[in-house]
This record gives sequence, structure tokens and C-alpha cells, in this order.
Amino acid sequence: MDLNEVSARSHAIRQKYHMLEEKHHGSRWSVEEDALAFLTDAALVGRLTMDKQGRWPKTSNDELAQKIGESVWWLATLAERTGLSLEECVEKFLTEKEAALKCKSIRSVPYEHEGLIMMQITYHNESLVLFSSDMICDTSSYVLKLNEDFCQIAFC
Repeated sequence: MDLNEVSARSHAIRQKYHMLEEKHHGSRWSVEEDALAFLTDAALVGRLTMDKQGRWPKTSNDELAQKIGESVWWLATLAERTGLSLEECVEKFLTEKEAALKCKSIRSVPYEHEGLIMMQITYHNESLVLFSSDMICDTSSYVLKLNEDFCQIAFC
């Protein structure tokens, strides 16, 4: 799912909640109230992450995925309510961080060879052949995510 779809679906859901707020409280939540609700859920992501790592006593059953999804929903809602594009916000942030860390991202379409998913890239005059399906590598010089659809590699 792309971020524009996340934004559109989030907006539709938020509109339904606005209707409930008006029905039960006589008015919609303000942007500030939405921001506070996001912060509450973001804090719960922290606690549930600690729980998943065994660093906090468990109080509920596997809510981490739900709260991460809900936090993304709140971010999409806050972006829309403040006149920002979630996709543009994320793109700008990632571009600035890559530049600050001097990362270069290469995206290539892998190919199949003898039953393996493979990709060949050249970087700084060095040829690199990478293979295997659903492989994720992390070293001091590159981060790679390879699957059947695409490969993206970031050199830092």
C-alpha cells in the first residue's frame, strides 16, 4: 500500500469518527486533540515494544501491530488536517537523512537464474552479484532488501 492510499483511507475513517464526536459530544475533536491522541498511541507503541522485548510486564495480548498501524493512521490524519501531504513529508525526511548520512540508494529489478533471484549492480567500479529470495543483509557498508519484485540497496 502506498502512502497516498494510506492518507485517503485514513481521511475516510477520520470523517466517520468526526460524525461520532459530533453525535456524542456536540463537536469534532480539534487538531490539538488529534495530536494528543497520537501521542498517547505512540507512547503505547513504546510500552508494547518494551513488552515484546521482555522489558515491561505484559498487560495485553499482542497489541503492538495494532498500535503501530493506529499511529500511522494518526500521522496521516494530522498531515491532512494541517494541510500537508504524508507522502511528501516522508519523502522529504528520507531524502534529507540520506543526504546527511551520505547514503546512495540504488534500485534494480532482479532476475531469475537457476531458480535463484539474482541482481547485479556496479558501485564505485566494483561489481556485486547478490542472490536469494527474500534476502536481507546488513553490513557496515550497505543495507539490502531483495525480493521478487525489486531490490533496493543503500550505501552509507
